[in-house]
Amino acid sequence: MNICIIGNPLLELGEDERDRFTGKSISWDGWGDLFYDFLKVPPPVDYAAGEPFSDFEARKTSNFSQFVCEKGFPLLSRISDIYDDVIFQSDEIKELRNECITLQGYFAGTRPGAEVLRNLIAACDSAIVVGAGIILSGD
Repeated sequence: MNICIIGNPLLELGEDERDRFTGKSISWDGWGDLFYDFLKVPPPVDYAAGEPFSDFEARKTSNFSQFVCEKGFPLLSRISDIYDDVIFQSDEIKELRNECITLQGYFAGTRPGAEVLRNLIAACDSAIVVGAGIILSGD
């Protein structure tokens, strides 16, 4: 999941002069460590035979997001799947940074989830400087 600065989320990435790739990403291991190992998000719900796949995906995302929100991290709760894009608007960046800083205080520096938090904090710092948002581009 690549981390990019995005000036205007209504435009295609690269159309705003503030858009850029940060060189940072969220790895599968880091994402799993942060959400499943550290925050203890319950395993994804099972697919019910005959269920429309869109209903299954919506249920899975809702369960993940609700759990992470209840832990006190509503913006991070939107990173429910490493394969889905997530956009954070410019007015959300300071709060996203605060959520990452809060979690960073509990992490050993060598855990994969700690790298996720460092990368997100660095991206937030860059986005704040130029008044932009962040897009996490799913793999």
